[in-house]
Amino acid sequence: MAVIAVIYKPKIATNANKDEQRDQNNNIISAKRLFVANQDVQSFIVKQNNLMLHVQQEKSNYTVSNFQLKQKTYRRIVNLLPLENIMMLVGCSKDGQLIAWDISNVFQDQYLYSVQLSQDSCIELIQFNVTNPSDIIAVFSKTIFLIDVISLNIKYQCNILFLKLRDLSQNTLGIPSSFEICLFTADQQFTLMGQNFIPYQKIKGIPLQTVQDIQFINKDPNDPQYFLIGKNNKTISTYPFSLYTVKRNSQQIILISEYTYASQFIQPTKYYDSYNNIIYDLKVLSNKGSMSTLTSNSYDPTRNRILLEQQQNIFGKTGIKFNVGLNKKILFGFLSHSGIW
Repeated sequence: MAVIAVIYKPKIATNANKDEQRDQNNNIISAKRLFVANQDVQSFIVKQNNLMLHVQQEKSNYTVSNFQLKQKTYRRIVNLLPLENIMMLVGCSKDGQLIAWDISNVFQDQYLYSVQLSQDSCIELIQFNVTNPSDIIAVFSKTIFLIDVISLNIKYQCNILFLKLRDLSQNTLGIPSSFEICLFTADQQFTLMGQNFIPYQKIKGIPLQTVQDIQFINKDPNDPQYFLIGKNNKTISTYPFSLYTVKRNSQQIILISEYTYASQFIQPTKYYDSYNNIIYDLKVLSNKGSMSTLTSNSYDPTRNRILLEQQQNIFGKTGIKFNVGLNKKILFGFLSHSGIW
């Protein structure tokens, strides 16, 4: 059974030392807590400073005193978010609910509410505003909400076809946001906005009916290129999937390649050629039956040219392995995940 887990270290204590917590016998304990959820939430008080977890371990190398919350939600919780400043734990479910608990008392967590925000599955919960710590972003598969979890006031709501979040915490562009929201909506518009939910760029007329993925260079928040792959507007076509690129502070839409199938858009990378031009390495995996095709494009945005396009067929278990990214690999043409959680 899949579980969601989050570790949380409270700073508010019941005595003068805010780095300490005490148990029922007034013994000082380490203030780490572990919340584990699936159809219900279970809370653990962790008494060991260095917590090591692995799902395949049969024996625990830490001691806990635990309890189960009395109120059962009977919903499959897919995300948990501890809100330290207001002492709440917020979760969201696969069927579109937002659930909250009061965690101000370490030994007596209290269920607060469960509300239906959407009919779609929850993707992510984000706390971003230290000025208003009760404001969170709740991202569902077709809708994004900005909501106050205390008053349940919905401050922003937008229907989406696809959404991707980008870390901007290290950006030097003068964008006053720690992250960026990349939206593609039903009117074929690509929108960039920060944590204040005010759009600072809109690109209209991207000829895609649906978007499967939006990619960018994760390790470089200053990189201006965005790549969108999805089903195009062509009613009858040998190549119904298209890969487009757009650029920050530009309205230009550039077609890079088209595909018969597009199963996985691999995280792009970039490098410099001998003339010091940036080249983007773009790979798309297409699965059909027992055969997969890996299409690679080398894109030069300075000259607006595709320098190279290569295709490699992968038949069954050929032993070919492609590294995709952290904790992910394409193995024999199929995507597998290798991670602790």
